[in-house]
Amino acid sequence: MYVSTMKEEYEELGLPYRFVELLPDRCPTCGGLMEIKETLTGLHCENSRCPDKLVMRIKAICQDLNILGFGESTIEKFIEYYDITNPLNMFALRVGMPLGEGVSDKVSESIAKQVEEKRRFQLWEYVRVANIPGIQTSAMAIFQGYKTLEKAYEDIENGGVEFIKKKLGVTGDENGISVRSITIYKNLMDYKDDLFESIGDVIIVDTEGLKDVKIVCSDQVGGRFKTKNEFYTFVKKEFGDKINPIFLTSVNKNIDYLIWAGADGSPARYTSKVKSVEGYNARGYEIPIMTAEEFIRELEGM
Repeated sequence: MYVSTMKEEYEELGLPYRFVELLPDRCPTCGGLMEIKETLTGLHCENSRCPDKLVMRIKAICQDLNILGFGESTIEKFIEYYDITNPLNMFALRVGMPLGEGVSDKVSESIAKQVEEKRRFQLWEYVRVANIPGIQTSAMAIFQGYKTLEKAYEDIENGGVEFIKKKLGVTGDENGISVRSITIYKNLMDYKDDLFESIGDVIIVDTEGLKDVKIVCSDQVGGRFKTKNEFYTFVKKEFGDKINPIFLTSVNKNIDYLIWAGADGSPARYTSKVKSVEGYNARGYEIPIMTAEEFIRELEGM
């Protein structure tokens, strides 16, 4: 929970005036009011459209999608050049569009090309990638199975917080309402316009009729792939018509595959994910552990 740092409210905060006097009232970037957690940590601007926040959200999207070269200084120029207020506007980039004043054509083309190549999502992936505060880990549970954003939001708005609780399997507190569910519902409402504004700039993949395949990758997947993101992109592009690959971040007993560079005996870090799957398999779960190349060969044989 956040509280204002306005000086006239220091008594309500229960804080010494000398302490509050040192806190900035306004964000130096956008002029929005500043907030601080009740634990006296995490000083933040309350303006969700603050350019500093937009920079960090676009940076997080690029990290998630392994889009290289779009660093903070370039993002700042992009935001200023196009007067960006919605980080998802980055998906409107196409080869030939400049990124901003002072950004070379070579850099602009490289980044725009990467964005074009990585704008195919299932609906829940699109919501997760949007980097809405508090939504990343719940997007799949709430939006999976929906074909359109309109239908998903119709159910969310009609069902309210109780719909979110049901989707997340959350049990209520003594008042029958989960604080987490309230926060998720509020944020989905606050950022609804962002999602609808940019959904036409991405390609939403219909996975109806495809088998869900739950995959977890260790830190190294092996073969031709330097990073996990390269592997994710390849599998979705090459085999998206055969399976619905769901890449998860943590191991559980219900996953279908663990991808690990060391599965064929190659040198690779023996991670906690590998240990966990081996533990499940020792109890009879039979979760295949494969390198990326072995997994690809299996998909090719389907």
